[in-house]
Amino acid sequence: MTAESPEVVAVDSWPYADIVAALCEVAGPDQLVAGQVRPSSRLEADLRLDSIELAALGLLLAERFGPAVQLTDLLAGLDFDRLIELTVGEVTDFAAGRLAGLAR
Repeated sequence: MTAESPEVVAVDSWPYADIVAALCEVAGPDQLVAGQVRPSSRLEADLRLDSIELAALGLLLAERFGPAVQLTDLLAGLDFDRLIELTVGEVTDFAAGRLAGLAR
């Protein structure tokens, strides 16, 4: 999924709902409300996650989904500009792909 692509993640699908819950947990209720998050929401530019919150999100996702979902694996290949454009939908696609690989 890219910033130009349509939203293809169903907002009530798994693991999307769990990822949104994790985002709200690390950002806190004063910063983020689940109903404001969309698959196209960019972690940094739209949701205003800082590096500490991004690290906390990575830890929380690994805790919830297991060691196959290491956010650092997704982030490692991104340059700075691409990191700023990373969306909730892309994180969801990454997690779902890793989890689907375990089911095989």
